[in-house]
Amino acid sequence: MRVPLGVHRRSGRRYPFLVPGDAGGDQLVPVAQLVKPRQDPGNNCVLYRLQKTLPEPGKPRKIEGRGDRSMSSNQFLEAVSARLSAVSGDRWEVVKAEQGAGIEVMWASGQRIAMRATRELAPASQADIQFIGHARSDVERLLQAIQGKAVLSPEEITWIEARCRAASPAPWRAFIEAEGGLGGCDMIQVSDQEDEPDLYLWLGPNLAPSADFRFVASARQDIPHLIAVLTDQR
Repeated sequence: MRVPLGVHRRSGRRYPFLVPGDAGGDQLVPVAQLVKPRQDPGNNCVLYRLQKTLPEPGKPRKIEGRGDRSMSSNQFLEAVSARLSAVSGDRWEVVKAEQGAGIEVMWASGQRIAMRATRELAPASQADIQFIGHARSDVERLLQAIQGKAVLSPEEITWIEARCRAASPAPWRAFIEAEGGLGGCDMIQVSDQEDEPDLYLWLGPNLAPSADFRFVASARQDIPHLIAVLTDQR
């Protein structure tokens, strides 16, 4: 059973009010109590605001990439590495922008493209921009330290932890349009709080690739867990 929630303006794809539950089978669970569509006049997509996502009754919501300790350490590290290897460019950097900080995605060829982060139609906070812009190098350095290929000083770990604490509350969860999504575009649901606007990533004038959404959403949970793994090793 699929009840149409909305229709994507470009693809014509329909989105469900109900999705399969984590238990599998024929059980369906509600996606949300309420959604509020908002058109983005500057881009070819319709933004949908979720209000209070509902987990399956009696069972916690499973969040992809939330650092689930039920996974083995090797499985977790392999999953993080796979998400890292799929992101755009060869390096992400936080750079000075007209209003605070911005993000640039860089390639070995010298190409640079600005990445923007928005909360619905408004710019993301400077704390979220700092977290996203450093996420790639933070994850890469933590993986290298865990694998014995690099050494992170206590000060470096403290800075990484501070960026996580300053960012919008976890969990972050990516909803990918090609996988059924929740609305007309890829998006990241920020926490389970009703008053938290959804997060969108833009590479140049277009939405960022889905792999960037997956990586950034998972990084909000992965980085604290990577720090815990590294601390346990020490």
